[in-house]
Amino acid sequence: MNLLITPVLAVLVGSGWPGPAGRSAQALKIGFPTGFAPATISGLTATPATVTFAATDPDLSPFGGTAATVTWSALLGLPTNTWMLSVQAGASTFSGDPTVPVSAVTVTCSSASASGLGGTATCMGPFTLSTSSHVVATGAEGLLTGNYTVHIAFSFSDSWKYIATSACTLTLTYTAVTP
Repeated sequence: MNLLITPVLAVLVGSGWPGPAGRSAQALKIGFPTGFAPATISGLTATPATVTFAATDPDLSPFGGTAATVTWSALLGLPTNTWMLSVQAGASTFSGDPTVPVSAVTVTCSSASASGLGGTATCMGPFTLSTSSHVVATGAEGLLTGNYTVHIAFSFSDSWKYIATSACTLTLTYTAVTP
């Protein structure tokens, strides 16, 4: 059985500064230079483009697939802002064989890093893949310029439950978010 996961990349950038409790976001904009905008994300990539699971013996479940690395850069970040990387499946089952659910895949952040003064990165705990967005890693933006890297491991639980008759594919969407 061959299962392939192909990434789709997305970037979300907030339209303004979040205000603390009791204050509007507009009130926080006072004092920032005219035209100041949230951090700009660029170069969002996921490598390899395909994560492959090759199941030869379901008794050895769970078995890992190719690990993925997601990287991007952000310009004009502030350490008081939080970034997040999330992932979600494009469908509830693998295409090519609808008997193989995405819930058979576990997503684990193995490491995360953020550069730039004050930049931090934290892996979230493992979770079952689904069509809902789940945060893989988060942290504080690096001051002004930051480079971000998140290493993600995928494992597939088979245990004779899923018998794929051909290669199955699944599209994942990785989304990098900054306020």
